[in-house]
Amino acid sequence: MSAICGLWYKHGQVLEVPVLETMVHSLAHRGIDGMDWWQSNSIGFAIQKFTVTPEAVDEILPFYDPALQIAIVGDIRLDNRAELFNRLKIAPSDSAMSDSQLVLKAYARWGKVCADYLMGDFVIAVWNQRDQELIFITDPAGMRTVYYYHCAQFFAFASEAKALHKVPGIPCQPNLTKIAQLTSLGDADSHLNSYFQDIFLLPTASVITVTKNTYVARKYWQPDLNLRSDFRSEQQTLEAFQALFSQAVNARLRSRYPLVSLLSGGLDSSSITGMAAQLLYAQGKSLRAMSAVLPSDYAGKMIDEQRFIKQFKDYPGIQLSPITDFIGGPFSALTSLIKGGESPNFTSRHYLYSAFAKSAFDHGERVFLDGCFGELGPTFHGQGYWAELLLAGKWGRLFAEVRAKARVENRSYASILKNDIIRPLLPDAWFKPRFDIAQMQQNSLMKPAFIHQQLGADYRYTARQANAATVIKPNHRYNQWLNQCYLLSRPRTQQGFVGYEQVCSVYPFADKALLSFCLSLPGEMKVNKGYKRYLIRSGTQGIMPEAIRQRTCKEPFSPDYHERYNSQRQTMLDYLEELNPSVLSQEMVDIERLKHGLQATMHTNRCSTVRDFAAMHTIPRALYLLIFLKEFFK
Repeated sequence: MSAICGLWYKHGQVLEVPVLETMVHSLAHRGIDGMDWWQSNSIGFAIQKFTVTPEAVDEILPFYDPALQIAIVGDIRLDNRAELFNRLKIAPSDSAMSDSQLVLKAYARWGKVCADYLMGDFVIAVWNQRDQELIFITDPAGMRTVYYYHCAQFFAFASEAKALHKVPGIPCQPNLTKIAQLTSLGDADSHLNSYFQDIFLLPTASVITVTKNTYVARKYWQPDLNLRSDFRSEQQTLEAFQALFSQAVNARLRSRYPLVSLLSGGLDSSSITGMAAQLLYAQGKSLRAMSAVLPSDYAGKMIDEQRFIKQFKDYPGIQLSPITDFIGGPFSALTSLIKGGESPNFTSRHYLYSAFAKSAFDHGERVFLDGCFGELGPTFHGQGYWAELLLAGKWGRLFAEVRAKARVENRSYASILKNDIIRPLLPDAWFKPRFDIAQMQQNSLMKPAFIHQQLGADYRYTARQANAATVIKPNHRYNQWLNQCYLLSRPRTQQGFVGYEQVCSVYPFADKALLSFCLSLPGEMKVNKGYKRYLIRSGTQGIMPEAIRQRTCKEPFSPDYHERYNSQRQTMLDYLEELNPSVLSQEMVDIERLKHGLQATMHTNRCSTVRDFAAMHTIPRALYLLIFLKEFFK
C-alpha cells in the first residue's frame, strides 16, 4: 500500500518544504515505486508509492488541477470503475484512467457526496483551494488508514504516526489510557485513539471536512439492520450470492503483479482461493496458494491442515505452496515488528505472516488474497437463530434443526438446549465473561495500580463493553449486524507482520455489497440441515472441494505454536534479565510476574487452560508492550 502524508497551516503560515520532505522520507520503507510531493503556500501533500493496479503505474500523485483549484493524494483501489465510467459518461477510450483521476472527476461532479458512489479500499485527501477545505474520504471497512494531529495552528496527517512526529510541535508521548485498556481488557478501547497521545485515526466510511475552525465527520455508510432480501427460492438466493461473491473476488484480482492466496484449509480461505483460481484460470493465469504447514520431518503430536489443503491438489489453476518457517516464533524480530507497526498489539502468530511476506516478495507477488471477515457475511455462524425459532413458535423447524445439529456436530441435545436455545434468552448479567475475556481481565500482567489510575471509574464500563461484544441475543440478524458494526468501525492500523511494506492484503469478504446482501438474508440461509455457515457451504458447490464444504472442525492456524513458544522462553527470560526498564515500564508491567509466567511450559496450542492462554496472549502482549515503550519512548 502507498503511504501518504500532508500538512496544512490553517492561518497562512508558509509550509517549508524541508518539513514535508522529512515527513515523507520517514515513510521511505513504503516507497517501493518512488516518492513525490506537492506544495502550495501553507499546504502540502506527499506520497511513497506502492503500485498494484495497471492504471497506477503511471499515476501522478499528488496531483493538482489548476482549473478546479483542487489537489488530491491517496492510496486508492476502486472496485466499481465500470459503474463510475458510466455515471460520469467517460469514454471507453479513457479506460487507462487512474483511480485518483476517476475520484477527482467524481468530486468535481458531485462534491463530497461522491463518497456515496465509491466502492473499494481507499483513503483520499482532497484540498479545495476555493473553499479552503481539507477533505478526507475513508473506505467502508477501514482498509486504508490515516493518523492525524489537529491543533489551532495546523492539521497534519500520515499513513504512519512516525511521519507526524517529524512535524515541529507534535510531541511523541504514549497514550496511557489506551495502553491500560488494551492490555487489561482486550480491544474494547476507543478505536480511533492511537497509542500516541493526541494522535488519532480517521473514522471509517466517513467524509471528514477540516476548515480553519472546524473538524466534521459524516458517516456515508454503515450496515443496515432493516435490509431484507426478497428472493422467492433458495436457488435464486444462491445464484445472487455467487454473482456477488464472484464480483467481490474479481475486483481484487486487478493487479499488474502476480497474486497469491492464503489457504488455511478452512471455509473462508478455501472459498476465496477456489473462486479466484477459477476466475484467473479463465484468463489463462494461475494462482499460488500459500499454506502454513508443519515441517516434513516433524515428529510431534500435533497435526496441521494438509489433509484439507491437499484437496486442491488437482484443481485447475492452483499451485499449492506449503510454507514452513523453521525458526520463527512469537518472540522473533520483535524490534522490526513493533517499530513497523507502531503498536504493542500484535497476534503472537505474526511469524507466519512474516514468512508469507518473504515468500511473496521472492515470487514477485504484491497482493495477498485473505479470507478474513468471512464470519461477518457469508460464513456467519448464525448465533441466536435457534432461540429465535423458539420465540417465533417455529417449533417443528427448531426440533428438526436441533436433531440435525446434534448429528452434524456430535453434540448432546442437552448441550444444544442449554447453550444455543436457553442462554440467549437469559439476562446478560447472569453469565460470567467468556473464558478469553475473563483471562484478559483477571490475569493481565499490567499492574492494577496503573490500570485504575488511568481508567478509574471507566474501568467497569470498559469491561462491560468488552463483555458485550460476546453476548448473543435471540435474533441472528441483530447479532450479525452488531458484529459488522463493531469490526468495520475499527481501522486496520497495521498488517501484523514484518515485511508489510512489500505486500498488500485484500479481503473480498469485506466487500460492502456482499456484507449488505448477507445481512439481509433469512436465518435458514445461515443455519440449515444442522450446519452453521450454510450460505458459503451451499453457494460454493464446484468452487471448493466437498471435503472442505462439509467440514465442521478446524486445526489451529499455527499447530506447533506451543513448541515454538517453549523454544524461545529462555531467550525472553535472558532479555528481561538484561533489560533496564524505564520508570514508565516499571509502573505499567509487573515484570516479576512476567518472568514467573515465562518459566512455565506451554502444553498445547488450544488455550483451554489459564497457563496456555497466558502463553499465547497475555505474556506476549506484555513483552510487546515493553519493547514498544523502549523503542518509542526512550
